[in-house]
Amino acid sequence: MALNTVITHDDAGGYTIKMSGKLDVESTLEFERQIAGVLADQNARTVRLELAELSFISSVGLGVVAKIRNAMGSRGGGMVIVGAQPPIAKVFELVKVLPKETLCANHKEADQYLAAVQKK
Repeated sequence: MALNTVITHDDAGGYTIKMSGKLDVESTLEFERQIAGVLADQNARTVRLELAELSFISSVGLGVVAKIRNAMGSRGGGMVIVGAQPPIAKVFELVKVLPKETLCANHKEADQYLAAVQKK
């Protein structure tokens, strides 16, 4: 299954990236092209990765997620992951790419985390 990505932007400088399929070696380069605008947007402060429909993530994919997190962190913002399936969440926990509090089960948790980040 290929990777499908939908990117939306809000007026507050936040992006939502909804992903479905597999973020593997074959799809990572295209995903990096798709998110280039997000990373280049100096007004972007937050990214919400919606992963409920992501079935696989490779180590290369984890690197791209870390790149997004680092870009938002360098601007005083943050990134959260919403709705990751248990195997995907387990990968993030095992490799410690992200702080545990950025793995959110639902939108309410994600909104609370991003609101706190933006108040700093």
